[in-house]
Amino acid sequence: MTKPSVASNRTKIEVNEANIEHLRSDVGDIKDQVSNHIPTSIKDIDDKLDSILYKLGGLIATVAIILQLIK
Repeated sequence: MTKPSVASNRTKIEVNEANIEHLRSDVGDIKDQVSNHIPTSIKDIDDKLDSILYKLGGLIATVAIILQLIK
């Protein structure tokens, strides 16, 4: 096995630094996607809950009217 030289070590360090920078940029992209997805998910859940509450309100109003007619 050959003895490592200063030049080969510098080359390996430069390659590793480039790889680290590439990984950091990938992680940054993933963080952006996750942080953008959470508000979208919350809005979707909020819209579904609003829809259910409107239906429940209509049902309660209908039952109240029927009860008033029965009396």
